[in-house]
Amino acid sequence: MANHHIEHQYSKNMALKSEVVPLGVLLKNENVLNDILDELHKYVPRTTTMQTIDVCTGGGGTTAVDIHVNTFSHIPLGGDQLTVARIRGSQRVEFNAENGDERLEGFFPVIEDWHTKMCFMEVIWKRLYNSCSGMDAGTLFQLREVINRRNVISDVTKDLTACEEFMELVTTAHVLTAAMHVAGASNLTDLSSKILSKENPTAAATSLVQTLCRQMVTIEFIMDKSTCGSGDRVVEYAMETLSLGLLLLEFKDSIREGDGYRVLRCWKYFLLIFRATQHKNYCIEALNLLMQYYYILPQRYAEQMLWGRFVNNYLKVQLPIWVPTKHLKQYNKWRYDDYNTPNTPVKSIKGKRFLFNTYRGYASLVLQGSSESILSKEGVSQGDPLSMLMYAAALTPLIASLTDPTNWSQCWYADDSACAAKLPKLREWFDNLCKLGPAYGYYPEPQKTVVVVDEVDEAEANACFGDIGVKVSRGQRYLGGFIGDPEGTKHYVEAKGIVIFVEKNSASNMLLIVKKVALSLLPQRHNEVRDALEADDSSGRPALIADLSIRGVWQPQTAALLDVRVVDTDYASRTVDAVLCSAEQEKKRKYSAAVDDRRASFTPFVVSVDGVLGHDAQHLMKRLCDQIAVKWEKSHSEVMGWPAAAKYIILYMAIWSSSLYFFAWERLHDS
Repeated sequence: MANHHIEHQYSKNMALKSEVVPLGVLLKNENVLNDILDELHKYVPRTTTMQTIDVCTGGGGTTAVDIHVNTFSHIPLGGDQLTVARIRGSQRVEFNAENGDERLEGFFPVIEDWHTKMCFMEVIWKRLYNSCSGMDAGTLFQLREVINRRNVISDVTKDLTACEEFMELVTTAHVLTAAMHVAGASNLTDLSSKILSKENPTAAATSLVQTLCRQMVTIEFIMDKSTCGSGDRVVEYAMETLSLGLLLLEFKDSIREGDGYRVLRCWKYFLLIFRATQHKNYCIEALNLLMQYYYILPQRYAEQMLWGRFVNNYLKVQLPIWVPTKHLKQYNKWRYDDYNTPNTPVKSIKGKRFLFNTYRGYASLVLQGSSESILSKEGVSQGDPLSMLMYAAALTPLIASLTDPTNWSQCWYADDSACAAKLPKLREWFDNLCKLGPAYGYYPEPQKTVVVVDEVDEAEANACFGDIGVKVSRGQRYLGGFIGDPEGTKHYVEAKGIVIFVEKNSASNMLLIVKKVALSLLPQRHNEVRDALEADDSSGRPALIADLSIRGVWQPQTAALLDVRVVDTDYASRTVDAVLCSAEQEKKRKYSAAVDDRRASFTPFVVSVDGVLGHDAQHLMKRLCDQIAVKWEKSHSEVMGWPAAAKYIILYMAIWSSSLYFFAWERLHDS
């Protein structure tokens, strides 16, 4: 009963692949009026023909004169709202020019759909998405937390695709829930049975959809502010989510199908919504689009504007014509940046210009105790944090040149390279690496290269790589791990202190690998660090060397000293709060005199092995979150969630590692 494609009069034409002809890239800014006036007149769509006319001469005679006649075509010139406004302004500026080229005749500016969709998503997010509504069931942010869509953020422009997909999912769920509510069904199975049990299921489904739209789909809450808060806000929020989501789905589907009439109907709603939400510029462009189609343009040009908004690159679905143009523009911008950045052939490295400026000359290595220095003429300076970025900038084009997914798979980490393939293809990859590598400053050394093969392939590998001195092995350490046969893997992990044991039962054999952890408990490990930091001063009192110092927490320009203590609260006779409080008081008594001498404040940060914070630690965290929330202009609840999430992640990792270790230790002890 579901129509995956809504047919229209040009469906067959829209199914054909579009022919895209790039006209080049102008290194101009379309948002600057002078740049448009300087270049755009060269692309005015006109044809020049030669005509002969009779011109009167003296004495009543005539003479034939050849003249050039320009005939201008009319084509849409699209862009975002600002670009369209600049083009329209350029035409007004040159309205009294002498010829049609300077007047930009033949262009009629049209706003494209992709930017409108982004503006519409911003309207939805501004009205419905609030990061402080995590406790309100049914809100977009609460649903985002439930399904763990971490790529959905408050700023739609930073990840439009993720926000669109999330809104589509929420809208689909609202549609199904509303349908069950209207039909009186308890679940989706019950809903299907109610529809299919009718004599005419198609008519029943159509009637259900019509009833749902009449009862729950409306933009009244956006258009009429007097209705806000007059009823059940939960129901109003759900109806607004459903209505705006359905309009978004309709707009996207009409573009996907290349249906100009449906796109035009969506623009009518956008006109009202943009006006009500104070998006004046897009509201004006929506009005211009509707006026152009219905009143200003001749029918031929109006239909051209309506149906020429799409491009079919993949023989599958339509795209807004601005999307492939934007991708092409971004690609050419990258290429332009590459040509203007010497010695850095990679377009995707953001720090390439900084790398070039840093290493355009030799780095000076200063010798301690001497006035002389040594010039570093090779590689990067030792300890330079830019080294990994330099490897990426230098080796990415080499990796791209060697890429051939049909024959081999590569793995690179800094200057360590690896490849997995059949032996003949593996030799071909290594020969290409030796041939292309020196051009990028990469010099492979066959004597340090290892080929890892099974025992049955060892002879073939020696025959394939023996002439260049490559070592053939059944196993080799690589990037902190081991690649090879099970026996070599066993020796490697045993040398690393990893416990391996096999549990046999009647059903199957199970191999469990457990990473070995230190035997010392958390309090013992912390006390060792504490003992290394503490020392007695001249008065015999314990000197305070705090774990952390934060200025301005409790008082302006005053240091707050923190001392961390991890305690075990597993006492049968005392509560957890009592144990934590006792540890806090002990810290205060021990360091009170030292704190007074330093004129600072002291906060014992006591936490249990289970992650429970003491009273002072909780108070400190709230204080820090309050100050961060004010500084970053975030809500208090959002900031408080950050340390809580980090604490639970660390606690989970610690419990998991410890549980695995003790489980393995007990099994080994029993055996």
